[in-house]
Amino acid sequence: MTFIYDLRPIPAPRPRITRFGAYNDGKYTKYKNTIKSLTKIDKPLQGALKMELIFQTIIPKSWTKKKKLNYKNIIPVGDVDNYSKGIMDALNNHAFIDDRQIVELKIIKRYGRSNMIIAKINEIEKES
Repeated sequence: MTFIYDLRPIPAPRPRITRFGAYNDGKYTKYKNTIKSLTKIDKPLQGALKMELIFQTIIPKSWTKKKKLNYKNIIPVGDVDNYSKGIMDALNNHAFIDDRQIVELKIIKRYGRSNMIIAKINEIEKES
């Protein structure tokens, strides 16, 4: 299964802790809900899964022309594990039963001409 989202990738923030409990900010919650609503799937995948995530962020307008030409060699801000956490949290109990089913994970982050998230999820065939 391949899902393509025309969204700006948002890394998962640290949860806010109050005396009433822990919560995530509204922007991150809205991001997860948008991903979930854009993912059309009949039933959650079962068994061991392999997942490939590609996070592409648009090149900032404030960059110089020279820097824009060399965008492929510049590392985007944010940790790959925080980017992947947002997608995996959104697809948990939706595209798959639990994110612990994911036994193989490939993550790519890069700059590009548009904001985009590509998620490829495949079941791993059982060895006989």
